[in-house]
Amino acid sequence: MELIRHQAVITKVEKLKITARVQVRSACGSCAARGACGLGDCADKIIEISHDNAGSYRPGDRITVSLRQDSGFLALFLGYIAPLILVLTVLFSCLYGGLGEISSGIYSIIVLIPYYFGLSLARKHLQKKFYFSIVDE
Repeated sequence: MELIRHQAVITKVEKLKITARVQVRSACGSCAARGACGLGDCADKIIEISHDNAGSYRPGDRITVSLRQDSGFLALFLGYIAPLILVLTVLFSCLYGGLGEISSGIYSIIVLIPYYFGLSLARKHLQKKFYFSIVDE
């Protein structure tokens, strides 16, 4: 089982839960020309980690967190691939049904509202599938 690993900094410690900030860099984040092209973005992600021994960690500690690779693929599918398939399906269905291009485009974008609303409703269920753990090094 392959793991996706990231460095993180603990921001908050509770009884059985650790909140950490992960700085995710794009592939060109270390490029010398990233300031010129504007593609070298960095984004902080806040994650929650369930841990039985959370009291042994302090805010500011550096840790390595891991996520199973198949969970990463699920996140990729739910965040990018499924919405793309949904948009294209609605777009081509509307065009085939005789609607105009503008109406079809609008409907294909509007269909994303219930999709992402459904994802937000399924947040608790999805949090169980995306289980982060602390890697002991």
